[in-house]
Parts: sequence; structure tokens; C-alpha cells
Amino acid sequence: MSSSKATRIKILNWHKIGQSQTLDIGDCTTIAGLTGQGKTTLIDAIYAGITLDYSSFNKAADEKSKRNLESYVRCRIDEIDSVTGKKITNLRTGKVISAIAIEFENPKGSNFALVSHFTSANDNAKIDLNYFLIRKLTHFEKIEFVDNDKIPYTHQEFLR
Repeated sequence: MSSSKATRIKILNWHKIGQSQTLDIGDCTTIAGLTGQGKTTLIDAIYAGITLDYSSFNKAADEKSKRNLESYVRCRIDEIDSVTGKKITNLRTGKVISAIAIEFENPKGSNFALVSHFTSANDNAKIDLNYFLIRKLTHFEKIEFVDNDKIPYTHQEFLR
């Protein structure tokens, strides 16, 4: 029995991945880079997009990981600003929208996509999650998370 396989991922505002990025996923894809370059961020985006499990990330770190959905959506960094000397907790503040879409190739002929869409109205609001299944997908590249002015779509705008 053949099963569907992930072929591409599109990510918006997921930790340090800001603007919408699309990456191909092959039968054997290598993710390599120096420490802090985003390997785990990408793997966690793929994991979340495929499993729709947003409760635990960076599984390799076991209980030591401080990564969670809010830290990815808000881009939590907990660093000191080199100019002002002030602590920066989140790079994304106020209203924040993040999204992950994964295209799947179906051996029976029609591709589909799983889309996770996250919104937080303000710094103190919980993350509102919506996920969608796009059946009979013909053009993954036409899935857009932002408008012409690069403003992220809300859940309702995305569905149009």
C-alpha cells in the first residue's frame, strides 16, 4: 500500500523564519548547518505541520527545551540588545500571525495540503489555532499567507 508523502513546506513567522519561505522536501532531505542556524526550528515546523501536535517541540532536548508554540510564533529570543542594553524577550510583539502549510503528494492522483494558522491578538493573548485541509490541491505555490502589502492574512482572509 502506498501512502502520501510530504513534498513542500511553506512557513511564515515561525521563530526566526519571518517572511514566507517555501522549501522542497525530497525522498531524502538533509538539513545541515551550524548551531543556531534554524535546523530544529525547521524540523519543529515540519513536525507541527504534519502531526498537528503543538504541545512539545525540540524533542531532542528532552525536558530541557523551553520551546513552545508561543516561543515560535512570537520569536522568543531572550537576548540583550547590543545598542540599548535592554532585554529583548520577543521579536514579534502585538498582533502576530504565523502559518505552516505542507503539501502532500497522493499516489492516487490528487495532492493536498495541511495548513496550520496561528493568531495572537496581543502580547497577553493566547495563541488562536486553526488548521485546514486543502483537498485536490493543484497549485501549492498559490497558497498565500500575506497580501500584496506583505500583511499576514487573518484566518478569515486566508480562507477566501
